[in-house]
Amino acid sequence: MKQLIKMCVLIVVVSIVVVSLAGCSGSSSDKNVPTPENPLVLKLGHMGSATNPLNTYSLAFKSRVEERTKGAIKIEIYGDKVLGADRELLEAVQAGNLDMAVTTTSPLTNFVPEYLVLDLPYVFAGWEHAFKFMKSSTYTNLLKEGDKVGITILSLAARGFRHVTTNNKEIHTPADIKGLKLRVIESSVFVDTFKAFGANPQAMSWGEVFTALQQGTIDGEENSYLVIWEEQVYKVQNTISETGHMFAFFDMVIGTKVLEGLPKGMQEIIRTAALEAGNEESKAEQAGEDKIKDQLRALDITIVEDVDVAAFKQLIQPVYDKFTSSYDSKYLDEIQKLN
Repeated sequence: MKQLIKMCVLIVVVSIVVVSLAGCSGSSSDKNVPTPENPLVLKLGHMGSATNPLNTYSLAFKSRVEERTKGAIKIEIYGDKVLGADRELLEAVQAGNLDMAVTTTSPLTNFVPEYLVLDLPYVFAGWEHAFKFMKSSTYTNLLKEGDKVGITILSLAARGFRHVTTNNKEIHTPADIKGLKLRVIESSVFVDTFKAFGANPQAMSWGEVFTALQQGTIDGEENSYLVIWEEQVYKVQNTISETGHMFAFFDMVIGTKVLEGLPKGMQEIIRTAALEAGNEESKAEQAGEDKIKDQLRALDITIVEDVDVAAFKQLIQPVYDKFTSSYDSKYLDEIQKLN
């Protein structure tokens, strides 16, 4: 009996010690919470130059996070493709080798196919349609789609419509684009769209484009006005035809494990800062379009505004048919209803 009592007492003592140690362990983890004295540094990569919208988007996020955490979280930005191009950046975030990235949404479709809906031609009727989308539950739900593959999408930034650039070749109708070798983003929807237009699309990463244009191995490319200006496409292409075939977006992503490893309050700061930065960059891009067009005209760049967009729209149904046969049309239906 005495032996049994001793055994019970021993069990109680061991239990108390285990609970006590568990409590100490909890106190130790508290010390790992980022503080201004012991900050967490998050590395963010993008492809843009210092004046590129990829960088201004990143800086708007950085300033908010560092101010609201009082320096407990610091954002280190690596631009100019120092850490790689879009796809490489996204792969690094997914693998846990990079904390964050800001990329174009088309490469993101290789990881989160739901984002192909944003690549569909003429899915957005204009800037106001895009802004309605970014204020909707459709947008909120689409942001969550990356979590399942370890890439949490924090926000998007609207970049505006993409247009075709060429040299001494105006595009007014689909007949004018027929057979042209045009660089497009590495996205199946982009390739399918330009095939439907009658062009000869060349999918390639942005890093190869300028040289290809200089050497004449491709006839042109397509992009938003801000990228045409910031990347100095006008130095090798003298004509912009306003086909407005796609509405472009940037995305800001963070490793899901990186975000979930932070205290809830800091997670919320990061999410809110990213959404605000995305909205700020979107408004700046919209406001800057007319100014950029004036600057391009001053450089004797021809801007073709009388493109027969209706004729191009008549050619895209096969692109939509292929999309809806392969993917859920939920987001497409919701975006179209917002117009």
